[in-house]
Amino acid sequence: MSNPPLLTTTLQALLNEEHQRTMDAQERLGTIVPIAQQGLAIMSTSVVSVSAQNGVVAAFMLAIQKSVTLAFVSYIRAHTAQAEFNCRQAIEFTALAAYVLANPEIELLDHSDPANPTFPPTKKLAGRAYKWLEGAAPELNGFLKDFKDRINDSTAHASIYVTHLTVDMESLTDDGDAFTGSFFDNLGLNETRAFLMSLCRLIVLIVETMRRANEKSQGIGMKEGLEQEIHLYANVVDGYREALGEVMRREKEAASPV
Repeated sequence: MSNPPLLTTTLQALLNEEHQRTMDAQERLGTIVPIAQQGLAIMSTSVVSVSAQNGVVAAFMLAIQKSVTLAFVSYIRAHTAQAEFNCRQAIEFTALAAYVLANPEIELLDHSDPANPTFPPTKKLAGRAYKWLEGAAPELNGFLKDFKDRINDSTAHASIYVTHLTVDMESLTDDGDAFTGSFFDNLGLNETRAFLMSLCRLIVLIVETMRRANEKSQGIGMKEGLEQEIHLYANVVDGYREALGEVMRREKEAASPV
């Protein structure tokens, strides 16, 4: 039996495959790709104006948009842990953005040294934001917390679970002197679809959180009809979720020993 070939992947080869996975994403993964793209479009067009005094909110919202877009690109390119990290950042930015938007009176600078004002420690501001969100929108806060907890328990930190995404565990044998793996995750198509579906659900939570935060302060101009648009989109995502869940259930039953 011949030994596995040595790793000869070049940076250009990786870049070429990244491009190919992006271009053929819909062909491989089906309708969840345009559904996710629709969610990204809804998010990017949800705000039509930002007042001058809400520059920090605008910065947070741009960070949310960037994080969610990077998550989408990472999922379709089979970089699951990176995508999940971006989702976690999007959740954290959402809490901060909603808190600052709904409470324009809060002071974002520490003036302990009047000559050198500084931003408060990140953990301190985040703690205040999460406490506010828990009281102002407990249901949304619960969904966002559950989403973040799942990421923290699986892909956010170095773990055996994360290594199994790229290593062929069956190649790790007691009598072997080599193993096989890939720069790209080896998830099945339905597993990747499930991750993308979760991203779509996160988009719904983010847009709705920001919409409700804005109801109090009206600090930003949001697109007319956004509440209805995100409601209809959530129905599309839920429908896909049910259909995919049924497919994965049948696959599991078919794979189980009789």
